[in-house]
Amino acid sequence: MSEFESSTSNVVSATDSDTNNIDSIKREAEKVLPCALADFAGALSWQIPLSVEQKKQVLEAVRLFIAGLDDTPQPDQGLLELMNIEQPLAADALRDPARALETLIAGTRGQALGLAVQTHLKGFASDVSVNDYALAALQLDLDPQSIENHQRNNVAGFDLDSKQHWGEPVAAVFNKLREHLIKDRVCNSEMAGLGAYLLLARHAPLFLIKDLPTAVKYGGPAWFNLSVAAATIEAESPGKVAKMKFAQVMVCAESAALIDPAVTQYAQTVTLIDWGVVHGLVERKNDGHYTPAELDVLKTRFNEALADRLNTPILLSSVFPSRKEIARAGLKKEFGENYPIEEHVLEWDRSVGAKIVGALSPVPSAIQGPVGMHTLLDVAMMDGTYKWKTSHSLVNFRIHDINELDLRVRRIFNREFEATLNHLKEGTRLTIRHLISELPLEDRENIEYGKIDFYQDKTIKAGLQFHDKFVRAGNQNLTLRVEQGIDKKVSVYYIDLKAGSITKKDVDPVTQTDRVSVHIPSVSYGVRPFYLADRDIAKKLKRRPSPSWTFPVPDSYSSERTRIIADAFVEHLDYDSEDILKAAEGLTTWDQEVEVLERSVKFLLNLIPFKSAISNFIDGKYLDGAIDLFLDVLGFVTAGVSATAKLAQLGARTASALSKALKAAKIIGALVIGELNPFSGLHGLASGGARLAGNGVKFLANRGLGNIARLRGGAAGSYELLQAVGKQHGTALPGTWKVGEQNIAGIGVLKNDQWYPYNPVNNRIYGAPGNFQPRQGRLGSLSGVDAGYADRYAGFSANIAAARTPLNFPAFRKAYDDGLDILEAITDYSFRMDTQQLVELAAQPGRRPEEMGALVREIEDSLFDDATFYTNLLRQDMPKGVTVEPFSQCYFLARVDMASNGRCAALSYAMAYAYLHRREGTLLSNVLKAAEKQTHPQAARFISALEKSQQRLGPKYSFHTGGAPKKMDAQNIIDELVASRDSKILMIGTKSHGMVAGTRFTGGKQEWFFFDPNSGMAIFETRQTLQQGLSKAFGNGSLASTFKTYGKKRGGADYAVNEFRPGDVELTDVRDTLEKFSAMPLSV
Repeated sequence: MSEFESSTSNVVSATDSDTNNIDSIKREAEKVLPCALADFAGALSWQIPLSVEQKKQVLEAVRLFIAGLDDTPQPDQGLLELMNIEQPLAADALRDPARALETLIAGTRGQALGLAVQTHLKGFASDVSVNDYALAALQLDLDPQSIENHQRNNVAGFDLDSKQHWGEPVAAVFNKLREHLIKDRVCNSEMAGLGAYLLLARHAPLFLIKDLPTAVKYGGPAWFNLSVAAATIEAESPGKVAKMKFAQVMVCAESAALIDPAVTQYAQTVTLIDWGVVHGLVERKNDGHYTPAELDVLKTRFNEALADRLNTPILLSSVFPSRKEIARAGLKKEFGENYPIEEHVLEWDRSVGAKIVGALSPVPSAIQGPVGMHTLLDVAMMDGTYKWKTSHSLVNFRIHDINELDLRVRRIFNREFEATLNHLKEGTRLTIRHLISELPLEDRENIEYGKIDFYQDKTIKAGLQFHDKFVRAGNQNLTLRVEQGIDKKVSVYYIDLKAGSITKKDVDPVTQTDRVSVHIPSVSYGVRPFYLADRDIAKKLKRRPSPSWTFPVPDSYSSERTRIIADAFVEHLDYDSEDILKAAEGLTTWDQEVEVLERSVKFLLNLIPFKSAISNFIDGKYLDGAIDLFLDVLGFVTAGVSATAKLAQLGARTASALSKALKAAKIIGALVIGELNPFSGLHGLASGGARLAGNGVKFLANRGLGNIARLRGGAAGSYELLQAVGKQHGTALPGTWKVGEQNIAGIGVLKNDQWYPYNPVNNRIYGAPGNFQPRQGRLGSLSGVDAGYADRYAGFSANIAAARTPLNFPAFRKAYDDGLDILEAITDYSFRMDTQQLVELAAQPGRRPEEMGALVREIEDSLFDDATFYTNLLRQDMPKGVTVEPFSQCYFLARVDMASNGRCAALSYAMAYAYLHRREGTLLSNVLKAAEKQTHPQAARFISALEKSQQRLGPKYSFHTGGAPKKMDAQNIIDELVASRDSKILMIGTKSHGMVAGTRFTGGKQEWFFFDPNSGMAIFETRQTLQQGLSKAFGNGSLASTFKTYGKKRGGADYAVNEFRPGDVELTDVRDTLEKFSAMPLSV
């Protein structure tokens, strides 16, 4: 597995220009194609997944398949090994696992295995179904425990999120899984690499990325960014990540995140939770349920750590002040641009020297005053201590001003010098905190809970006398000696800020002896204890917890222990050394001051990581390299793009400020966690928090086309899609698949009276027949069917009334006009919701005005979509030669009474009277006019009368008049209408919906009609078109599939039918009202 070997840098190198480098990597990434078998999950990655029972059937099929083989399996042979027996793969072939797996699946045994599983599950056969079933068999054979106990981050009993991986290189996980498969005898040593690849390709392709730097460690910032990037890319193109290099994944991270925000938010959330577990901020939960408060804490802490990491290189690269530049700026302001400030024309006026000799401190006493000629720049840096004279005419003209000059250079210098030192201290503290937090868990626990002593590296020089020894600092590194546990086990850690590392050492400083220099025998090197100045603070590092205590995962970045160690490191560096301060402050001539300042700068720059790799530090150009290289330590990826002069110290730590800082610095792939609402697309899976779905990001990505989630007909292309599928495969409808406890939106295709899943991405039917519920015509429900209707309607009406009060209406209206963000933030909202579910959500008590505004707009849009959807289904079912008049009560209700279940009973009876009197066109027109002009008095009366008629006729016993209705199927209804020799109208009911069909004669010619209040009216002129049309509408067509008919348990589709008699006594009280609906056109 040589492609999984790691490189050593976290920074993607650049060759020519920064932009060209990134563009080149992007072009390379675009050329990377997913594996031919995608993520090698096969049937396990279908949009409508296999149920638990079906997965068990897959393993049963595998058992039968193996039993039928000629080979007798050996103890270390699983399905993978058995597939490799017939034509064994060579060692070279196994080094390319993707190609090797493709070869096995395409082989004789691979195809036979897939066919055996497909046959056993009665799966739909397609050009790829055998491969899909074979891959599912391999996956489940390697990981059978996942069938009933699937856990995120766990494959074949191997915990990808194991504490043993924390702080360790991500690249090492692959080999650990391989060893686990061998140890548990899941695979033999020859095929274990292939087995590990197969499992990770499906579950965690992050661990298959090529050229993974060793600096990318599990739980670290680079891991976080890589994990999210890999998940979003994989969701869009399954099987691609395993073929990509580290640099390609990171460069593509930003564009991949924009493809599907829901997928990106989910990936960020699950990775953030894993990050929080690693860093001791939340506990790992088996049920994966985390509250909004827990997620908010994680988001805040993550962004705070990101802000610290952005600030750290700036702090550590703070520029020291220059007295010369301070003075130059002051002189420019005082004397103008071209004044001779650097000409040596000024001489100390000795005539006043005797009076001020005593005031020359801190000038050494050996110097009586400035000697020789000086520049005005020199004078300015002496802060007015001396009096001067000159023979230069221009300068002499302002000699009085010069002698009174006080630019306060020293004060400004001291203030800026102190600020620089403070920045260096804080940068050092943040770096130490970061380095500790990135250690493996065992080391973090040692440091957090052990007894700590500090040791410094020292250089010891022998004096002239035997006992004389001079000890000075050997370097700026610090050693931590840690005792842990009842047996006082010693661990030694070596902090090297310059290298940006904390490493473990085998030598105990207590027993370490001095090492004599091979070049200078009088010099030796060793360690000496370092004691904190504050003894009370030091005591906190001496306490060892009881061995019986259970230690929580330490919050290593922010714990008190870590902060004490960071402060101790700063103290050990002795930034506040009197020698440095005196050297910087106590000089009187410019040349001497420059010399000492240079020494000070060199000393302090040596503390900056990677200084040795930068050749131009002292020339004032060190900032570029220091920042870029230090970003590597902090887990950023710059892709060779210099961050110099683009990073600015952060003031605000908002997500917006962090994002701007990252973009300005051109740091790629680094994520800022914004608002977390990752489960809005998983309605029913979570409530009041985040519950991680086992199939996670792929679950979201597998929604397929955006319009499938809703597919109400209004979405662009949805009707055309269904129509095309219907022509090619048979009746196709959107609806809900029941898989275990999950309800998954999708498309079903009806074949042989059974529903099969359909994949719109590749235009294939797949899988076995399943539990599919087509989208139902719930609007127009007959009373008694929907038990929760009354409460839902009352709650919705109350919330609407409250939202539309004068005080609340502005907020309601604003959200109605533009409230998508508000809608997505509503708990339990999902864009998969149908109209009734949206009304139920809006009916919940306590809805705020803005929530109601956003929900009302969504319900209205849903009803408009419903109207288009149902009218399109009617059109789809009707043959050529049939006149279809599109009409839907959904449109009426969206305008008039969106919480209502509908007016199907009233509209059906109104149509019966209208058809009887040949006024059906007037009725349809009047309903639409009333909806459009509902405030008009005539329209308002029409709407009110229609509602009252529905209340009267809506109950089942009221809809069917003239005695008990007959149960009739589609052909019975057709025969009844064809056989009639006089006008006849039939009232047709399902369990929840009312419709009407009939016949009449015009000029001796018979004609027929069918009216569904949800979809419209169809007019038939021939028996042939009637037979074809109603066979579809009531039998095996798309519209019929949405009806809740009687007799489905017996495999039939029956309707409750009674003949309409206009003079029936049961209609006496509503007959006039029903006839008036079409008596004349509304004048509105």
